Amino acid sequence: MAGFSAVWSIDIGKFALKAVHLRRVGMQVVVQGTERIEYDIGPEGVDSIGGAREALQIFTSRNSIRDPFVVCLPGQDTLPRFIKIVADDEKKLEELVNFEARQQIPFDIQEVVWDWQLVPRDYAAGQEREIGIFAARRETVDDLLLELGGHGIRGQQVICGDLGLLNFVLYELRPKAPSVILDVGADHTALILVDNGAFWIRALPFSGNQITRDLSQRFRLTFAEAERVKRQAAKSPQKDKIFAALQKVLGDFTTEVQRSVAFYRRQIAETNFETAYLLGQGSFTLGLGQVVQERLGWKVQRVASLARMRPADGLDVAELRTQLSSLAPALGAGLQGLGLAATNVDLMPHEQQVQLAFTRKRKMVFVAGGVLLGALLVLGRGYSNKADAAKESNRESDKIVAQLDGARKQLVKTNDIPLLKAKIETLAQIGQERQYFSESLAEVNKLFAAIEKSAYDRQAPGRVTTPLGTEKPRARTIFIAKQEDENDAQAEALNRMASVHKHMAWMLSLDAALKGIETERTGAAAARAADARAADKAKAAPPALSYVFTLTGAVLARETPDESRRFVDSVVVAPLTAALRKNRILAGHVTAAPRLQVLDQTALAEPAFDDDRLFAKNWLLVDPKLLRDQEKDKRESQAARDVGLADDDKYYMFSLKWTVSEKAAAKAAAAAPDDAAVAPPEEPEESPAEGPAEIPEEAAEPEALLPEPPMEEADGAAEE
Repeated sequence: MAGFSAVWSIDIGKFALKAVHLRRVGMQVVVQGTERIEYDIGPEGVDSIGGAREALQIFTSRNSIRDPFVVCLPGQDTLPRFIKIVADDEKKLEELVNFEARQQIPFDIQEVVWDWQLVPRDYAAGQEREIGIFAARRETVDDLLLELGGHGIRGQQVICGDLGLLNFVLYELRPKAPSVILDVGADHTALILVDNGAFWIRALPFSGNQITRDLSQRFRLTFAEAERVKRQAAKSPQKDKIFAALQKVLGDFTTEVQRSVAFYRRQIAETNFETAYLLGQGSFTLGLGQVVQERLGWKVQRVASLARMRPADGLDVAELRTQLSSLAPALGAGLQGLGLAATNVDLMPHEQQVQLAFTRKRKMVFVAGGVLLGALLVLGRGYSNKADAAKESNRESDKIVAQLDGARKQLVKTNDIPLLKAKIETLAQIGQERQYFSESLAEVNKLFAAIEKSAYDRQAPGRVTTPLGTEKPRARTIFIAKQEDENDAQAEALNRMASVHKHMAWMLSLDAALKGIETERTGAAAARAADARAADKAKAAPPALSYVFTLTGAVLARETPDESRRFVDSVVVAPLTAALRKNRILAGHVTAAPRLQVLDQTALAEPAFDDDRLFAKNWLLVDPKLLRDQEKDKRESQAARDVGLADDDKYYMFSLKWTVSEKAAAKAAAAAPDDAAVAPPEEPEESPAEGPAEIPEEAAEPEALLPEPPMEEADGAAEE
């Protein structure tokens, strides 16, 4: 797991609640804040459950809980087991660990949550690998998460407290020699042996509450009075008497530590330990450090300050130092939440891990969707700018064509070379007709922009907002839906979206093919053949060149294909035909009006090419499945008719094709009478299966669409 950028780590112990707020800045960890809230001590002891609830209320009232939380599970609630397995293959290793876990955990595997960690060592091929298995009762974990959830805290990870202590030691203390870590808590002592990154963990029965109970029995005090005597023993005038009373329990403690270390050396590795680190609130017991050093021969050290972590500005450093010994497990668990820990054991139940992962990915999807929408708005505006740039480029190319035409005339006067003349004629004609592409692109762009504006204008005022500036963007898919219920708001937004899409038409692609030019082949023989053909054709007029435009689009399907076709005719075909006829440059050069062809409606279901597959995935901003789910309830009465309707038929795919030629205008003008208006050619009747009639390559040049008469002349004729 990559880790969070900021995290709260909370440790609910038997005696106090400890919490730390960490933030990751680069590779440095900043301590933003700390909390230690002790429970009330009664005459007979501490009410851990009631005290924890009161402490949680105090904690949530003092702090903001917006950052993620990792939960530190107390060490006495976890079961560590260390085993050795021979397996070089990672997959085989995981299978053996799953088998061994069922043998090592003394509970039904369904009643526990468990995870494992490979102990880091330099393993040779075929050598046994040390595995640490950590388990906890599912009931214990669920109760802890439920209690936190009741106070608005949702844990993202559940981390074993002993492993949190290990993470703190390896990150902050970084012991260079084999060391013993003793964390004396209220209910148990965590013994951790660290040897060059490798570790071994065992829980010991010695605890701070045990010392308090011994003092209570020895001096006939209440639990609260004995706890106060234990804490103030170092400054008490009767400290010698108190130390003498603790000799037996301290001796039993050192004996248990010595036995555990001997077991490790006998079963795991022959290691000589030289240093012991004392942590936990119980480590301040009078004489504990002295007894450990004298009886075990280890150098005793305490943690009084931070070496790698940095306190935030304004944090009380003096108070942090006094609490540091008991905050170590929470600090180490927070390091794992930031992704900087040596271990990654997570005791969160698997089903909740899946749910949390889905929630985090959903947030990422929403963010990515917002970025995509912004990119589409920018691209839409850039599309219009590119059309203007194409016109400017066309004007520059006209100048170049004029220069080429002058050079051609000069060459004809000086040296009449047939082959050179034919090539210059072809180049000149190509340059003259390049403007048809930019003009057709501009007309199509204006048409679909008008269709989009008309679809949005059908909405009642105030229902559609225009985001990102004062200029109207090309894509507007943000709706205002003020509803108290979230589902009603979503339904209303989808209804408005569907209403807009009903009157929309989408341009999927616009292709332009230049007809009348042969592609040259490589090779000496092919070059000579091409020169010979060019020489033969030089005496004749250059071939007629033309652009064949093919527009592919889609609309939301109507009840019947005929209704969809009529909608496309009225919204796309007829306006585009009129626009091409009225265009100042294209008028008279359109040899074939736009003709409608119904595409195969399953083309997007199984695309044959990579570009089509990418288009099929991303061509709509709104997921069609959302619209289909919304329409399902409205069409229950027509279920019998819709049973055979495929999902891919929800969108009506169509294609338009028209041709623009340079020499068509002159022929059409000569053939048409001066006082007669030339009507656009009729659209051929086609079936979706047969497709449109193709333009013959060698057929006679078709009649051009002449421009409509000016408005003033039409009005004058009407008056006469």
